[in-house]
Amino acid sequence: MSKLQFDSGWKANWDSLLSNHSQVSIDELANGISSDIRAPLAIALKCCGWKPFSKSGAWWCRDLQSTKNDLERVLPRSEPILCDVFFSELDSSLINPNFLRSILGTRDFPVETANGYLVVSKHKRKQLVYAYILLHGPASTRELAAYLNEETPRNLDAYLSRQTEFTKVYPQDVWALSDSVEVKYKSALPALLDLLEMEGPLSEAQIFARMKSISPVSEWRIQQCLDDYRIGRVSDGRYWLIERGAFKEEESEPRKPDYIEASGSVIGIRRTVDKNMLRGSGFMLNIWLAWKLGLRST
Repeated sequence: MSKLQFDSGWKANWDSLLSNHSQVSIDELANGISSDIRAPLAIALKCCGWKPFSKSGAWWCRDLQSTKNDLERVLPRSEPILCDVFFSELDSSLINPNFLRSILGTRDFPVETANGYLVVSKHKRKQLVYAYILLHGPASTRELAAYLNEETPRNLDAYLSRQTEFTKVYPQDVWALSDSVEVKYKSALPALLDLLEMEGPLSEAQIFARMKSISPVSEWRIQQCLDDYRIGRVSDGRYWLIERGAFKEEESEPRKPDYIEASGSVIGIRRTVDKNMLRGSGFMLNIWLAWKLGLRST
């Protein structure tokens, strides 16, 4: 920055010298006029119509609202961006790169640098995974956990399963970007219904084996699906579709546990409230209660 001087025409001189800047720091100004006194500089900026960006007064803006609008416009959204690319494409006439670096990770610009990328702080985990898969292709949970420096791949797997941007691809058991893969089944039940429609009656063992290649889920989840009202058994015990002639077995009443009381249509349940229940984990539905409420067929 050129030297700034205070003389009779100082205001016009300042307006001219700062004409190419949208933000300027007090330190830059102090260095420009070789002064260690900051207070008069702030007063001079205020007289020229500039406004402090924050209470600290470290950075001043020609137009505060325009600066805020420009920051909102360049804020990385769903996809991360390489730091070098971001700053090389930044219009320095609208946003001073040094100003932007000074507010990274703050409430005014909630973006931080991580692994060479600029990512939105609250979406850091998701955006880094997105960037990794975009660069390297589909990756396993363990590979992604190592990249993120996370010690628990299982937690990461659960997290990614809740993000619509990612899809688990089987049988490779890797994560891919959702818009790059076509997944026929998003849940186990439609896959099981199609399987029975195409192959006819199947034993439980056959269903478990076939489902591994179609929609790999736990055997417990498949057992849940077999309770569906559209699925029953044929005379030899194999599973098939009700509409194809299978029938639902009538269940006898299971044993009622001591902590459940029932009187007519009123049912009372005594439960001990523990830490897991308080944090919202819920609790298992007892098999007798499920039978009583008619929930054995879902």
